[in-house]
Amino acid sequence: MRISVLTLAGRELASLEAEGFWTKTHICARIPGLNGPLRHAARLLYESLVITDETMLSMVGARDGSSFLLLLNHGGGDLFLLTSGDGVASLWGAESGAFIRAISAGGFYAAFSPDGGHIVTAGHAHTAKLWNIESGEVVRTFMGHLSTVQMATFSPDGLWLVTASEDFTAKIWSLASGEDAHTLQGHGDCVCSAVFSPDSLLVLTGCDDSLARLWNAQSAVCIREFAGHAMSVNSVAFSPTGALVLTGSEDNTAKLWSATSGECLRTLEGHHHGILSVAFSPDATWVVTSSGDSLAILWSVESGECVRTLVGHRICVDCIAVSPDGAYVLSGSRDGTARLWRAAFGDCVAVLNAPTGHPGFYAGITSVAFSPPVRSEGL
Repeated sequence: MRISVLTLAGRELASLEAEGFWTKTHICARIPGLNGPLRHAARLLYESLVITDETMLSMVGARDGSSFLLLLNHGGGDLFLLTSGDGVASLWGAESGAFIRAISAGGFYAAFSPDGGHIVTAGHAHTAKLWNIESGEVVRTFMGHLSTVQMATFSPDGLWLVTASEDFTAKIWSLASGEDAHTLQGHGDCVCSAVFSPDSLLVLTGCDDSLARLWNAQSAVCIREFAGHAMSVNSVAFSPTGALVLTGSEDNTAKLWSATSGECLRTLEGHHHGILSVAFSPDATWVVTSSGDSLAILWSVESGECVRTLVGHRICVDCIAVSPDGAYVLSGSRDGTARLWRAAFGDCVAVLNAPTGHPGFYAGITSVAFSPPVRSEGL
């Protein structure tokens, strides 16, 4: 049987003509460059099963065309960022699949800075925190909200931070000084989501009042309202050019809007529970949504039709992210796992279990992110 061996990032390391009696040793010995300590440290997976030196391929049901995942414990390459419900943010090597570091952030949301050197976390009481990835230390704490901060994201120019809070407001902060530059007031309930436009000049917010709003980031003036959802707007996103807006709602639908006119262009229907997270592909030809129905769905922007359904999580999928090259989707679920999917095929190529810092606490995955692209070479 012909099998493929892939890295976590989906790069094919080897295409082998294998026998049913083969074990990890047989496979690893045939992968170029995998010698000595690297071979010993490597983990080989088939679907969710670990292939050891005692596990024959016939024992796990491998067949012609099967793909195996090779995880190397030497780190390097791009990063995944996972946050779990017990407040632990964890960093993983995207190419190697190696767990790198856990930060007991105390928050349930985290995002990378545009330069990849810092993360911001939210969900710890009324604050957001900026962390240095290398040292794992808090650089700055953003204080000023009157209730829990639901999320925090960076401006693409790296100068600002926006936070969304249960106090009915969003705030824009200076990263350099940590000062509260603007408060965005006007929503009538908890602000669930807030993101900057690609040019860093606008902020888009989604709220439990069923509205999304577009704000001038320099004047804090609301310039547009997106009305049409019947329930909470849980997640919002800009297209890469800023021309389109995507909203995901508790009413089981997502909507595509014109950012300039406010017109609803498409309503995406197919989920059976509320939509909790949304994201655009880098080329804006498709979007992805995740829902309480345990599914993530890829949709065509042009037609509004379902392109692909990602099936594998057992329960609610709280968060979703698309890789910078658009090749992969990363999902996080209350089942305690994050899954990496190939966008073009809809197959799951890796399952990650985020470490929990507090046994017994809720440890579902509450946010996921890809780091900004970093060039990597070799295995």
